[in-house]
Amino acid sequence: MSTSRATHPRIFNSLLGSAALAFLLIAIGLALPTKNRLENLEFQAQAKAASHAAASLRVSVSSLIAREWESLGSFGDLVDIDDPVSARQVSDAANKASTGILWAGVVGLDGIVIAGSDGLREGEDVSSYGWFKSGLHGVRVGGVYTPQHEGDDIGQRFNMSRPMLNSEGRVVGVAAYTMRFDWITNHIAASADAMEVQFGILDQQGDALATYAGFEDDPMIHELRRLASLGSERTNQSVGPDGKFVGALLPNFVQGEVPEFGWSLIVRLPSMPAQSIMSTAWNSLVLILGGAFIIIAAIAYLFAAHFLRPITDLIETADDMASGKLAYPTENATSHEAALLSGALARLQTSMETLKFQAKRS
Repeated sequence: MSTSRATHPRIFNSLLGSAALAFLLIAIGLALPTKNRLENLEFQAQAKAASHAAASLRVSVSSLIAREWESLGSFGDLVDIDDPVSARQVSDAANKASTGILWAGVVGLDGIVIAGSDGLREGEDVSSYGWFKSGLHGVRVGGVYTPQHEGDDIGQRFNMSRPMLNSEGRVVGVAAYTMRFDWITNHIAASADAMEVQFGILDQQGDALATYAGFEDDPMIHELRRLASLGSERTNQSVGPDGKFVGALLPNFVQGEVPEFGWSLIVRLPSMPAQSIMSTAWNSLVLILGGAFIIIAAIAYLFAAHFLRPITDLIETADDMASGKLAYPTENATSHEAALLSGALARLQTSMETLKFQAKRS
């Protein structure tokens, strides 16, 4: 009998276990949808942050380039193309006016450089260059390139050119700047560091002009590069070995009174920063669920101890009585059921004692 009893769970323990299981199922049912919702809200917030960061960088860089583009127009107006000496002086002054200008020059209609800052490239025939041809008929910004045989260590650069007009409005030459590309990237990097974001710059073909600072292998980057040709702003999310990130694509991010650059900007930042909505709300939810578990466990234990334990004690007394052991049920009124059971056992005990007494007399 004792072996059979041991194989069945006690109702006291079953109640506590059932309460714990019910709480666990409720917690899972609440936590998973809540976690998914919080993650979605966090992505939306970070996607907006990435877009705002990209927009801020666009305003900053566009203002920077617009200033130099306006400077190029003023440079062309100041130069006397018929006076190479004064043209050289104006070119030198323009070159020294900005750290972004690597070279300033004036080119005649025949494609020969009339004057250049520090005398560089003077007399060179540039008639076959795209920036000269476009500069004769309009305004142009050339692609970013790295010279193969340049003596400096500047690296990437790009050209800006626009026509020079005389007093009658006729084109008499081309004014040109060769700009340092690292002047742009250093400016963006300083702003990006202040905003705690990473960035990359793409050309019109979607190829990288500026390195991604360690996130070039992020699959999100390849997706955004593919979307760059569509010409619309996009956001995306990626999960990699180094964490979750949100990225924003800003096509043609150089805007304003400047020619079409065709550059696109990619901004990346963690999808869940240290002090995030997700972490704060999740920690609060864990604390609430933990407190609820303690309260429910305490209530379940007190309920079982007050109402069920007396009944289990009476059941054990009944089992002892059935086994012929000398056992006396205790009076218990913790519940209606316990009172009925203890009274029934007391009457049963009296009846058994009466039967024993009668059996002895006979």
